[in-house]
Amino acid sequence: MAFGIKIFEKDEFIFSLLKSRLGILFPEAYIMRFEKNIEDDAERFCDFEKILYDNRQFTLEVTGYKDAIPIYGTDGKIDCNRIAAQINSQSGGGSRTKGILTLLFPFAGIRQRENFIRNELTDPYDYDCAIRLDFVNGLRSASADTNMSGLMEDAAGKHFEARDILKYVNPDGKGYLTPGGTKDPDECFDAGPTRAEKILVKAKELTRQNDMPTSVLGVIEVYRSSDMIRLAKQGDRVIVLSRADTRNMANFVSDMNKNISPEIQVEFFASDTPEDEQRGMIS
Repeated sequence: MAFGIKIFEKDEFIFSLLKSRLGILFPEAYIMRFEKNIEDDAERFCDFEKILYDNRQFTLEVTGYKDAIPIYGTDGKIDCNRIAAQINSQSGGGSRTKGILTLLFPFAGIRQRENFIRNELTDPYDYDCAIRLDFVNGLRSASADTNMSGLMEDAAGKHFEARDILKYVNPDGKGYLTPGGTKDPDECFDAGPTRAEKILVKAKELTRQNDMPTSVLGVIEVYRSSDMIRLAKQGDRVIVLSRADTRNMANFVSDMNKNISPEIQVEFFASDTPEDEQRGMIS
């Protein structure tokens, strides 16, 4: 649902920061700065409107909106997660779809992989925020962005938090927010599965936060089979995609079933071509 976020803020720098961060959290929103006697054309396309105000510059009464949300918290800091939670609370967002971490293990070509994601996975349409993380060879990335390098480096630090993932993502035009690929094609492999696991653990935390229903799709290709199974343990839903002629898939699927919790939903998709997919559940 398209809606407007109007911000009472005199400082252009603060407004730009808010617009950038809230634009990631609410990609469907029109974000505008309030200017007296100036009406933004975007407002006419908004189904509802949320008001933010700089409570160091304006009083609640000046905004004229009794439900206006202060930018600065009681600790004197601007916390966009708090602001997002209040926006969702006012619009009933807290009762919407629960978040999910989906892990896709594609043993198939790039075109098959991307057609599958586009045609079979509906996360971008079911959640307020849909994030895609590609642990793939950089030459097989579906995005021109290379922010995955920064995310992998950040994840090596001791103070890496779930919200840090949002610093590296941009809209991909297909419904996802993604950091894209890496600068060095082998960077995900060289960093190892431990780094990927740390990122997935934090990504799963994002899906469990109550302020915004969030899905995360992890596309995992570059690791050994045993490491892939280790990473699969982090998912809520695990999907194995392969060409029908891929050898040794039976052993991989069997090992997957033996080593991950039965509570994790595991699915297998086999396909000769992107248009000829046969779906089956792994029992």
